[in-house]
Amino acid sequence: MTTDFHTHAFPAGIAQKALTELSGGILLNSGTVVFPSTDGSYQGLVSEAEANGIGRSVVLPVATRPGQADGINRHAREAERASGGRIVCFAAAHPADPEPERTCVRLAEEGFRGIKLHPEFQREFFDGDATLRLLRAARDAGLCVVTHAGADIGLPPPVHCEPERIARVIERVPGLALVAAHLGGWMMWDRVASFLCGLPLYFDTAFLSGYADPGTVRDVISAHGAEKVLFGSDSPWESPGRTLALLRSAGLGAEEEKAILSENAEKILRRQK
Repeated sequence: MTTDFHTHAFPAGIAQKALTELSGGILLNSGTVVFPSTDGSYQGLVSEAEANGIGRSVVLPVATRPGQADGINRHAREAERASGGRIVCFAAAHPADPEPERTCVRLAEEGFRGIKLHPEFQREFFDGDATLRLLRAARDAGLCVVTHAGADIGLPPPVHCEPERIARVIERVPGLALVAAHLGGWMMWDRVASFLCGLPLYFDTAFLSGYADPGTVRDVISAHGAEKVLFGSDSPWESPGRTLALLRSAGLGAEEEKAILSENAEKILRRQK
């Protein structure tokens, strides 16, 4: 089953507002117009996935404030239950949570396989004390962590999750199941090659089309190992069809594609269940 390991969706009542605000932030920061590939709803995500041959989508909600997480996660669990297995929702979490150990244990008990962090929206350095405490709590609770990595098209500097900071986290939180999105660091792939390739973490392929050429994608995957790369689109900010086309243009072998599109995700989700 092809799994899109990096997607976003919102409850129907707020989806349009969320897309409008986020698209406006991208335009304001970068001058780039990004046209969402869905209406931002969970149903829109499922429909897009089916149209592109995607069997399962991992939704990664983001909490920009600690107090948001519980409500976000409640909606996520409802959407997962209603999807008939087509959606797996990770939990939103925030480094400013005053009791991350208790929170991570509770999230695991509720059935979440992992948490999503976005250091740029959360304005927390990935190797800072607060985030390290949360990451250790997630590891100890058996949760996978997916983090935005590298620059963000919708936000100004400084960058809070550079490849060097991720490398320090790998050293300081051994045993963490970590996915660094955007091929390890969006628009920082030379530094990904220098500091991250070969380390014990996963990369995903989210939001690369139009920014990373096929040669860069091939070189980073080859240096890191296809067994540690996950297919992810960043829907609705990138359609899975475009990401699939980029991945296939990179000239990987059939076994490497199979690992990236399905096998690696299955290993993570089975282990975290």
